[in-house]
Amino acid sequence: MEYNLDTLKRIAQGGQAEIYEIEANRVLRVLRDATDEEFLKNEIEVMKVLNQKGLTIPKVYGFVKIGDRPAAIVERIYGDTMLKYMQKHPIKMKGNAKVLARLHVELLGMREEIKLTHSKQRAKNLIKNSESLNSYQKEFVYEVLEELPEGDSICHGDFHPGNILMQNNRNYLIDWFGAYKGPGLADIAHTYLLMKNTPRIPGIGWAEYMIMKTAGNILAKHIFMKYISLTHSNGRNSQNGWW
Repeated sequence: MEYNLDTLKRIAQGGQAEIYEIEANRVLRVLRDATDEEFLKNEIEVMKVLNQKGLTIPKVYGFVKIGDRPAAIVERIYGDTMLKYMQKHPIKMKGNAKVLARLHVELLGMREEIKLTHSKQRAKNLIKNSESLNSYQKEFVYEVLEELPEGDSICHGDFHPGNILMQNNRNYLIDWFGAYKGPGLADIAHTYLLMKNTPRIPGIGWAEYMIMKTAGNILAKHIFMKYISLTHSNGRNSQNGWW
């Protein structure tokens, strides 16, 4: 089936993609950058495997192209993101931090055989294309990377409350565009830094952004403490390869 974005209702947008309504229970996730097609196909594969394994994520129905823009047909989940829920109910932020940490640790404990870029290669590609680092700094970071552990966790790559949709008391983890294999600690560190340094994404006004930034700093503290509690209670450490 062919789709025309001019005739579809856009219901959400993020850094990599725009979301359009196509049916009552399906949406189109359309990438902004046509050169990211392989990343989207990777996302679709990851979602299919993890859905079969019981992780609470939207179902994915296939890949299409709209002009030169890659897109995925995905199950529509109604309800607010956890981020918006916390903005409406700040008193429940601590409880939501526990939910976030549990969901993240559950994901990082999976060892499914999925073809994914490893964290080290992913980092090297980002460093290579960085315009803020000079050649000496890049070489230094490459050397540091080689000393870090490999890790084999399935990492989300963009885990934060804005990528959790809440529907019927279930928490759906969305946006698998940046998924990779690597040490779970790397994904946890990325989440912590995202919340401490909340980026402003397209479509977000300054007032809402300032609320997000303030909430992010508070949430970062709560979720970090919960990570420590969960990883210690589950016996996860560098000896068994979780990190």
